[in-house]
Amino acid sequence: MTFLDQLRDLAPGELAARLDEFTESATGDPGAGGYLDAQRALYLLSVARWQPSWESIVPAADHTDVVLAALRLSRAWHRADTDRVLGGMELPGIPEFGDWLDDRCRAHASGPQHQLFDFLENRATEAQLREFVFQETPFDIHFGDLVAALIPGVYGAAKLELSHNFWDEMGNGDLKRTHRQLRLNMMSEVGIDAGAHIDGLDTFWVEELELANMYLGSSTDRTLMAQALGMLLATEHVVPGRIDRQIKGWLRVGYGLDQLEYLTEHVTVDVAHAAGWLNEVVQPVLAAHPECLPDIVAGVERRLAGSLRVCDVALRKLSSAA
Repeated sequence: MTFLDQLRDLAPGELAARLDEFTESATGDPGAGGYLDAQRALYLLSVARWQPSWESIVPAADHTDVVLAALRLSRAWHRADTDRVLGGMELPGIPEFGDWLDDRCRAHASGPQHQLFDFLENRATEAQLREFVFQETPFDIHFGDLVAALIPGVYGAAKLELSHNFWDEMGNGDLKRTHRQLRLNMMSEVGIDAGAHIDGLDTFWVEELELANMYLGSSTDRTLMAQALGMLLATEHVVPGRIDRQIKGWLRVGYGLDQLEYLTEHVTVDVAHAAGWLNEVVQPVLAAHPECLPDIVAGVERRLAGSLRVCDVALRKLSSAA
């Protein structure tokens, strides 16, 4: 029985009770089995609550008791993860934030200089490259929805920048060019099922689920929205160089650029978005609400730390399968 099967048919009270059981595990040892189940539950409930009623994978997801239990679980984990990542770090000043961000993202160990990307570019087999794309599905497949969830309640230049980002996700109005469709096209080309983000739940690394849950939770819980801005800001800064090395790996094993449009699209688009996020969204928020600085920094740091965990586990698991 899959983890989804264990939750799907529970009555609302039973499902809420299970989520409360997971809450303690979510703040404990990340290496424990209960922690993995907590991450799976967080992911499933987040996805289920985004789906229309006629497609819901967990029918009880919108019941009041389940919503409250899921919120308790999510907030407990986000608090624990934030505390783990930030520790007693010294925050940058607001005037120095842009320079701090550039230096932090450029030098961070999760960047394109990580040994994982040398492995993907120069040595990984087609199967290993495919597994990496598969493992990144829980985050990648929902990116357009994440951006859309941040748009309500934000106005002025920030709303325009968010909307520009979302419009790029929507292929600038061309259904065939939407980033989700390009992602699905690439998955089809390399042999990954379109339903992998749900059907593969039991085989996703916990580190990938953590990364997806950071974004799913922070983009929909308004108390965490400043963290979401920091996460997305860091994403736009570090992704292009990493993707370029993946593309070279896929070309090496015989794929053509026309089969890799999802990746090639992000090499150029994300560079422009990085400046837009900083100048039109984050800096104005910091100028008007300096109290948001700790949360924005937390979002940057959590994204970088989470990505490093993914890089480390991917290198270990993929290279050991060589």
